[in-house]
Amino acid sequence: MALAATLGSLVEGAAAGLIGHAVVILPGLPGQPEHAAQLAALADATGAELVMASGDVQADWQHAAHAARGDWVLVLNAGEVFTHGWIAAIERHAMTSGGRMGLVPRTGWHGLGDRLAAMRVSSRIRGGQIMPRSWLTGDGAALAKFRPPLILGIRRETLR
Repeated sequence: MALAATLGSLVEGAAAGLIGHAVVILPGLPGQPEHAAQLAALADATGAELVMASGDVQADWQHAAHAARGDWVLVLNAGEVFTHGWIAAIERHAMTSGGRMGLVPRTGWHGLGDRLAAMRVSSRIRGGQIMPRSWLTGDGAALAKFRPPLILGIRRETLR
């Protein structure tokens, strides 16, 4: 299960004091109530908070940020995990970026697409981003001042 892989990979960050709280956006799964129940049980077992998806991805991320605790939000999709050294890289970014968004590109040629997308000025929320929580919970003024994110020197990969 993709969500289990992602939540499991965050345990190391929780042990290091970097990850304090996980919020899982539970998608509407028409015709698959047993799958939704499994995801809800997994989130509950790991102490993650559940947010039901509305169908508007950007609004769902904002809703999840309101439920999150802490000053920074790390955006991941189910199945995404980081490569070695991610804890130090994200800690360093949070301490030295001056509140600027960061991006952990995917491995392989997909990472090129992440880098190209990061060069365009956009307020779209994507997997691999790390940003101040206030960007998502505020009035949107911070996103209006969006600059392309800083590219972190680690990668993320998708497990399926």
